[in-house]
Amino acid sequence: MIPRDYQMRIARDGTWFHQSDPIRRHRLVKLFSTVLSRRDDGQYWLKTPAEQGIIEVEDAPFVVQAMRVENAGREDQTIHFITNLDHDLTLSVDTPLVMRPSPVTGEVTPYVEMPRGLSARLGRTVFYELVDHAVARSSTDDVAELGVVSDGVFFSLGQVSDDDIPTEMATDSSAAIRK
Repeated sequence: MIPRDYQMRIARDGTWFHQSDPIRRHRLVKLFSTVLSRRDDGQYWLKTPAEQGIIEVEDAPFVVQAMRVENAGREDQTIHFITNLDHDLTLSVDTPLVMRPSPVTGEVTPYVEMPRGLSARLGRTVFYELVDHAVARSSTDDVAELGVVSDGVFFSLGQVSDDDIPTEMATDSSAAIRK
């Protein structure tokens, strides 16, 4: 199958374009997203049984625009993320949170990994809301790991000095939480 040039790209804000024009039909974009995948070489492809082609993705193909927390602060806390295309992602081992440099800004940025090699970048507002649910746990001398717990798993947001941890943010030492 010879790859086609679809002349499509996904902007950092999650907007899909065809020939430099935004695709305004939300349902059409959602349909395209069902055949989107990322290969090991980092290229994004739209692939149907009849044809396939490479598309450009500036950062991540999806943007997390909202979140909700079930059983907040409890051992069975679960965090859900909603993307710009209505994907409902449960933060878990299968859809983990990762911190990595953005290909656009170079800044360490939070992403949720998805099936087919895809990911969703957390929007700034959602990230701030997520940090409100963060806990600190001891890591090394004078340093703590800051992160969130969802589906029984601790997801790191990064390390902070013990001196920088707010007093209301208790250090988590629960044996039920596994890394």
